[in-house]
Amino acid sequence: AQARHGLVDMLRGLALFGILVVNLEFIASPPFEGWYAFEDPLDQAARWATVTFFQLKSYIVFSLLFGYGVAIMASRAKEGLRPRYLRRMLVLAILGILHAVFFYAGDILVTYALLGTLVFPMRNWSTRRLIRIAAWVYGIGLLVVIGVAALVASEPLDDPAQEARTAVYLDGSFLEVAAQRIEDAPIVAIGGLLLQYPSVMAAFLVGVVVGRGDILSAPERHAAAARRVMWWCLPIGFGLSGVAGVAALTADADGLGPGPALAIVLQTVSGPIAVAGVVAAVVVLSGRSWWPRVQRPLTPAGRSSLSVYLGESIVASLVFAGYGLGLSGVVGPAGALVFAVAIFAVLAGAAALWLTRFRQGPFEWLLRSATYWRLQPLRRSSHRPR
Repeated sequence: AQARHGLVDMLRGLALFGILVVNLEFIASPPFEGWYAFEDPLDQAARWATVTFFQLKSYIVFSLLFGYGVAIMASRAKEGLRPRYLRRMLVLAILGILHAVFFYAGDILVTYALLGTLVFPMRNWSTRRLIRIAAWVYGIGLLVVIGVAALVASEPLDDPAQEARTAVYLDGSFLEVAAQRIEDAPIVAIGGLLLQYPSVMAAFLVGVVVGRGDILSAPERHAAAARRVMWWCLPIGFGLSGVAGVAALTADADGLGPGPALAIVLQTVSGPIAVAGVVAAVVVLSGRSWWPRVQRPLTPAGRSSLSVYLGESIVASLVFAGYGLGLSGVVGPAGALVFAVAIFAVLAGAAALWLTRFRQGPFEWLLRSATYWRLQPLRRSSHRPR
């Protein structure tokens, strides 16, 4: 417990909330439709806030911390790391496939498993080399995004299967919806490959670099530099993201047009800048006397990040899918923000209670047991010295 980096867990918790906010657009509405039909001013404001503060940012924070974890594992393991790490990636991929089929098609775990396997041989490369590769990967990804944006700005393509697909998600049974997710998997995979893989890979590599230092474990040593990064990156990153949010609101009923095309490009450019500003702000503010009150509620969720991430999709699917409460297509962006706060608060509270009796979250325990190929202790020892 003493070796844990508290700011890392806090940032993971913050990223998990943002991921839930973003994912709800695709869970609380029929897939490939989104919230473009909700025109109430409150819904528009919530949509703008989602794009500005969370979209294409939260998962970058999460990816950065994944790379951070790779660096920590590499620094601590003396031998036998490769088989353990590959088993870890295999189990992560299996969990991701089950997650994508039964709860949320936009799963990120399979992406992490694939790209995490690619990053592993690079873990000991020089810092300069990793940063250079990250820049190239993100630059190529930006070019791909510009190409996708050109398609978004064009006329929509007719999809004769959309009506039938929507009907399944709204009214289908649990297994019928799972079968539909399998059918839609190629479309989702192509979208992830084009829009997410480059940024995730770049964030992994930067995270490995960050994990080699003590920026998050000894933030007081970096407060001056972090303050400069914060004052530059926060206004630039979120300023551009705010413009992207306004542009996104001009989308037509299919989510297309020049506005959303511009929004995709601006978000891709501004996302890493905003994330750098957020991380720098956390480093700066962590020295304030009131900071523990901010960090404390987010830390348990960050320590149980895999369980909370999967729990978010499980709970949200039961709330919005037709086999659950059936609120899909009924709740708009504003209502979804309320649901996001409620779901995350419940899961974060459950994580805090769980960790009072257990060493780690249930899925973390499963992943760790598979990684070391033996059952790991789960329950905390009840013995207390007298």
